[in-house]
Amino acid sequence: MQEHALNSQQKDHANENTPKDLMVWFIRHGESEAHIGKAATHTEEVRLTKAGKQQGEEIASILPRAPNLVISSPYLRAWETAAPTFQRFPNVPHKIWPVQEFTYLGSLAGICSTKHERRAQVEEYWQRGDPTYRDGNGESFAQFLQRVRTTIDNLKHMDGFVTIFTHEQFIRAAQGLLHGWLEDNPAHMARFRQLLVDAPLPYGYTLHLPVCSGQERFWQIEHIPRSTLTAPTRR
Repeated sequence: MQEHALNSQQKDHANENTPKDLMVWFIRHGESEAHIGKAATHTEEVRLTKAGKQQGEEIASILPRAPNLVISSPYLRAWETAAPTFQRFPNVPHKIWPVQEFTYLGSLAGICSTKHERRAQVEEYWQRGDPTYRDGNGESFAQFLQRVRTTIDNLKHMDGFVTIFTHEQFIRAAQGLLHGWLEDNPAHMARFRQLLVDAPLPYGYTLHLPVCSGQERFWQIEHIPRSTLTAPTRR
């Protein structure tokens, strides 16, 4: 009788520790003012365009059900994209996580500039090809990947439907890490950059990550296009 009770307790404990189903949607923010050439002093303060705000409304409307948790980057353009989802599901908890964009040009912080004006510094950074290099107070590529890994690890302990309003490079890094081809070495850094150049993600891009239940969490990446979203502003 005692042995049966002990086995029953062990089984109940195992069930408590077994993760349930998890579905994660990584959502790129809507079109930003930087896209149409507006200058910015701090990248975290870049706002959405009219089209970007409309994309946020459309994203909220196509969510199949209320999320269990809404996560947003601390950057304003991601928060503005998530706002319609907050409004549609006011009882759903929402949190800010460090899922912000990879911001590596720290030496330009506080300097008002456009995307075009930063182009030379961007090219210089990627041509250097050093995952540990930090430009001013900017983030190194190695630090960025560790931040993405930490997010993935935290998600593995969660259940339910989670939406994450984030940024292009963060989504691409999550894909690379989950596919197993991205590490903080020069060759992988160069491959990551080439992917950004050759296959830029559209605004409002949604990456679905269904996760199987069980002790091992298997990530299967499934991109579902959002062709109904408002087209970006013509430049």
